[in-house]
Amino acid sequence: MHKIINFIYGILLLIYTLYSLFVGDGSAVRFTMVLAILLIFSMVLEKGNAKKTTD
Repeated sequence: MHKIINFIYGILLLIYTLYSLFVGDGSAVRFTMVLAILLIFSMVLEKGNAKKTTD
């Protein structure tokens, strides 16, 4: 389940980053940072859950 969510966050981050580079202004940086933090947090949670299930 988390792999699907991570994939979606990654795609959103990529699309929004490309959009902000070519079209957006400086305010897009904050939203890009939020998406990146959510992606990293989700990956950390997934890695923690994977360790619990293998132990």
